[in-house]
Amino acid sequence: NNDGARVYSVDLEGTFLLTKRHQFEKVLLTTEEVLQRANIVITGVPNDEWRLPTEWVQPGSTVINISEFQNVDEDAIVRIPGVRFVAQLGKVTVAMLQRNLLRLIFNFHLPKTPPA
Repeated sequence: NNDGARVYSVDLEGTFLLTKRHQFEKVLLTTEEVLQRANIVITGVPNDEWRLPTEWVQPGSTVINISEFQNVDEDAIVRIPGVRFVAQLGKVTVAMLQRNLLRLIFNFHLPKTPPA
């Protein structure tokens, strides 16, 4: 449940919208359009050269970086009025997020095999 929020995911394959049925539908929105609509932006790009285009982040947004890399230019993001920025989550938090992701995959997306 996403409590009425519109949840988008942007990656190399395109832009996707999380539906009420917990499926991702491909949508025809650019990264710029999604960021300009977003109140909360979470970056998790596993690449040390990628940066969030801060000129597309709207004032008053919350921006959280969960990547092990600096995906956000801190000097630029704090200049946007009202932006709340979490520079980087701790390694334990990231590990728990990864653990939860694996549990979701094992519990809901892999075929169930009967016990041997």
